[in-house]
Amino acid sequence: MAEGADKKLSELVGTFVFPHVHSDQGLDLALERMGTNQMEILPVVSRADVHKLEGVVTLRDVLDSYGVREGVAPRH
Repeated sequence: MAEGADKKLSELVGTFVFPHVHSDQGLDLALERMGTNQMEILPVVSRADVHKLEGVVTLRDVLDSYGVREGVAPRH
């Protein structure tokens, strides 16, 4: 299970500012926010209502999209 996956959305959105992304934002921003907040999963929320969950993005999703495979060393 990804780190942070056991957190409830209400634990993240209960505060005024919480780490999240919108569906029209890039994966580079998602990766930056994951790193800044030490999280491996981020909620994807509505721009109109940040309490409306549209989905989640995981660190594995981001790494897969960039072609980074688990257990494979980078080529030099």
